[in-house]
Amino acid sequence: MKSLFYGRAVLYVLISLLTVLCVIIGVLAPTTHSGSDTADTSSNQSVVGASGVSGTGVNSSISNNTSLEGNSDNPNNTSSEDVSLDENGEYDEITAEELARLLAAGMSLENKIYMMMMVTPETLTDQSVVTSAGYDVLKALEKYPVGGVICFEKNLIDPESTKAMITVMQSFADQTQGFPLLVGVDEEGGSVVRIADNPAFGVNKTPSAANIKSGAEAYNAGNTIGKYLSQLGFNVNFGPVADVLTDPLNTAIGKRAFSSDPDIVKLLAEQFAKGLHNNGIMATYKHFPGHGGTLGDSHDGFVSVDVPLEVLKDRELVPFASAKDNGIEFVMVGHISNSTAFQDDLPASLSKVAIDVLKNDLGYKGIVITDALNMGAISKYYEPEEAALMAIKAGNDMLLCPASNTKGMQSIVDTVVKACYDGELDEEQINRSVEKIIVAKLKVQQGRG
Repeated sequence: MKSLFYGRAVLYVLISLLTVLCVIIGVLAPTTHSGSDTADTSSNQSVVGASGVSGTGVNSSISNNTSLEGNSDNPNNTSSEDVSLDENGEYDEITAEELARLLAAGMSLENKIYMMMMVTPETLTDQSVVTSAGYDVLKALEKYPVGGVICFEKNLIDPESTKAMITVMQSFADQTQGFPLLVGVDEEGGSVVRIADNPAFGVNKTPSAANIKSGAEAYNAGNTIGKYLSQLGFNVNFGPVADVLTDPLNTAIGKRAFSSDPDIVKLLAEQFAKGLHNNGIMATYKHFPGHGGTLGDSHDGFVSVDVPLEVLKDRELVPFASAKDNGIEFVMVGHISNSTAFQDDLPASLSKVAIDVLKNDLGYKGIVITDALNMGAISKYYEPEEAALMAIKAGNDMLLCPASNTKGMQSIVDTVVKACYDGELDEEQINRSVEKIIVAKLKVQQGRG
């Protein structure tokens, strides 16, 4: 058994999907043991999964095929018969994708939508500032099982409190959901950092991307950042910036970009990501389809460029096209409109045409996440529920900061559920997104050892 978590996760499927799995295993009769809900090394420990069902550990093995593609290449294949069983009726070899498909099938629609959200600790708990995790976080994760949490400067006081906060949140997530949280932060280096500017952390600062001139320097920057993020308990970095600086007057990106040369950006972004990966930190290429040519800042309001798709593919999209070959777990879609390339006036984050270019033309199969939906380019023109639904319909797998409080999150869930029931949105699309998210969570769990 490579990991207790996989046994626990498979068990959750065996119980919550009895009617599905009985086709291949006949009659399921697990023996339930009492015990703590917290993590333990005993294979017979009672665990509580996402549906609150208790059970015992099941021997399982996960293959090393842990890409984040989910079941996107065969979205209609949800048969549990693809999972191989050994002569004892136990899971002998199961890929992360197969397990993710089973787990997603056992989740309620509401919980799947929550899993597509990454929110601040304040949104999750309805508090003004969160710097620690207590009973309120536990109850929040039970009621609002979000897929991830993003932290900002105000959440990060010092190494001890930060590590304790994330550790407790992860313990609560394991208890209430059966999955670890994706815990992310913007730590690009240079001027955009949430940790390195705080002297309490005592970490080595890395230069702005524009001051990095070689692959070795880029790797060292990613490795330095990845090391302290891993030590603090983070597993996702919203970096590196993969924008090509096509307009020297651009201030929204400016020194955050590696270069105005697409090939240099491609090389340095790859090496930065390798440095993150060396420490078990997932990387994010941003801001598709390129924020380096805008004069405005999407934090403040509507921004646009007027560049034909053919030009984008030869320039701005070159770094993003390499994401599929370099194990880049996330691509963040920016709120940049390009009516010439995508034949609509929508921000790319809400444009199915734009995201189809990323998924189909560039072949990216990882997690597509919006830039923060509370930014001015979205919040000034769309209600949160409208923006969230549009973002999902456009093809995003995760929504970053889609609401400011729990009431807002619930309203988004209600809106998306209604869209599914009304036939406006296919639940199978949500399933494919959730499968990719679960694979990422399994990767985090596997990295714990």
